Amino acid sequence: MEDSLAIYFLDVGQGDCSFIVPPGEEGPILFDCKDSLVARHFVADHNIRKLSAVVVSHLDQDHIGGLLNFLKNFLRDGGQIEQVFINQDRSPDELRNPEGPKRRLLDQLDAWAGERHFELKAANWEGAPKVVRAGAGWKVSIVFPAFRDVSRTQVLGEHAANKVSVVLRVENALGEGVLIGSDAPLLAWEEILRGSASGNRSSQEGLQRLRAGVVRIPHHGGRFNEKESGSLSGQKLYEHIRASTAVCSVGTRNTYGHPHPEHVKATVRGGSCRLLCTQLTHACHPQPERVRMTRIAAASGVEYPYRHRIKPLKEQAPPRDRVPRKPEVPCAGSIMVNLLGDQFDIEPAFGDWHTEFVESLRGPLCQSGPPKRPRKGPASPPAPAPGGGLLKTAITALRAGLAARRRQQRRPVQQPGA
Repeated sequence: MEDSLAIYFLDVGQGDCSFIVPPGEEGPILFDCKDSLVARHFVADHNIRKLSAVVVSHLDQDHIGGLLNFLKNFLRDGGQIEQVFINQDRSPDELRNPEGPKRRLLDQLDAWAGERHFELKAANWEGAPKVVRAGAGWKVSIVFPAFRDVSRTQVLGEHAANKVSVVLRVENALGEGVLIGSDAPLLAWEEILRGSASGNRSSQEGLQRLRAGVVRIPHHGGRFNEKESGSLSGQKLYEHIRASTAVCSVGTRNTYGHPHPEHVKATVRGGSCRLLCTQLTHACHPQPERVRMTRIAAASGVEYPYRHRIKPLKEQAPPRDRVPRKPEVPCAGSIMVNLLGDQFDIEPAFGDWHTEFVESLRGPLCQSGPPKRPRKGPASPPAPAPGGGLLKTAITALRAGLAARRRQQRRPVQQPGA
């Protein structure tokens, strides 16, 4: 890993899986895991043997579906985990079945903690945001939910779980930040904005926690419920955040209409913010499968597209972690964000193959203005080799090129008071 603060938003279809990679020797932080196959290949490719923390946003399957299998394999292979942050955001009645996936995850985490594999902590805060991990010039914090909010959901149950899904803030010494939004609704963001202020007023500290150069938009770009939030609308939320880049982790075959046009419109703010979706949906292309192979080849620059190219053996992954039968199609694919002083290095970069592809579409959601006439799509780079030594060679070459480009653009992170 390089000496920079990086966040990888991995392409796992309709769900979430992110790795925060601090500088130096500090172990990465895993935030949610929908697909154990993709997460396992990520840690193997990057030679990760220790995770400083695992954070679970909430107990929905599109966020935890691959977590138990990933953790079992990681620990079995000699990996180390220092801390796991998780909330019980379901009522006791919903967790009575010992064979249910949520109950099995909670029971196994409790057993591992009892065996001192790691320390088990609540993913909420009291009084001030909870610091998950910090180092020289960087910090990862839980800015939502508060303890009182989680307590309420244990009574209300599943229907309230999104209202307490964890929001992470990653920031460097200059205060430049990345927000990772899980499934938090407007009501949650309003709580962050309010901070320690009373009533419905926004606080200065709340505004500061919301300001971010990059945001992973909540709930895969789902429809806003502004009736619950009081005074905060989707448009106002993104005006407060002021991000220049937004990431949407979404699946081609999702049946929810994600990302929703209203959410996308609020996110891009008339073209002020660039939106990167991990996968291509029918909202932007009537037949995504027709461009599947060229998109897989193009989306290999950040991480090898294991979800699209490898069909795991039965003994390697449980059924829910296998590549779906209906094909998915990358748009940006896996996305990497590097915090470089007061700047952000984003891959795929603006103006490269992803920008060309989006501009070739007729009226994609992320582009403001009237629909464009279709034109011939951009040329894509050759697909990486399917396996063996050629695969490693291809991955190494891709990463070497990206690393060289980042070194040319890099500015040293300034320490406070420097």
